[in-house]
Amino acid sequence: MSIQLSIMASVLIVQLLTMMLFIFAWIFLILSIASPSWVVKYYRGNQNSSEGLMIRCSDTGCYRYRAASKPHLIAHWLVYIMLAIMVVNTLPNISGICVNGCRNTVIYGFSYAMAAFSGFLVLLMYPTYIKDISSAGNIQLSWGYFFFMIADCMLIALSIECFQVNTDLYPDIS
Repeated sequence: MSIQLSIMASVLIVQLLTMMLFIFAWIFLILSIASPSWVVKYYRGNQNSSEGLMIRCSDTGCYRYRAASKPHLIAHWLVYIMLAIMVVNTLPNISGICVNGCRNTVIYGFSYAMAAFSGFLVLLMYPTYIKDISSAGNIQLSWGYFFFMIADCMLIALSIECFQVNTDLYPDIS
């Protein structure tokens, strides 16, 4: 009995931590959308740098551009950390350690829904990147950009998978 209570307590703590991380991730996502500097913007410029701008020069000339804002990057990493917690916390369910009813299905339904939607929301932003960059001319994207794009796709897929696992084990989520 004490082992079952300790498992339930630990699961509840992880659930609350998961929800808090998602709330903070959403706050930073909203800040990144509201910030005019979150979208990568390239344009021709000279060597004079302004605050918040970086210079990249090539044979075709120099470009000044704004990088992704810190809230955008923070939101990414918060979502990834939370996703890792979700996956790890799903393992006891798969192994049968966690008995039916020991999870708060309201918290988990809310968390997984936010995971899928936040990943989808971030993914929708990429056409804006591509449009701005393609209209700027001959610009090379960094490998980090593609890493984030692939990671966001994985986020959506894994979130859906985690939600399906818990829905199968706990039909009252649906």
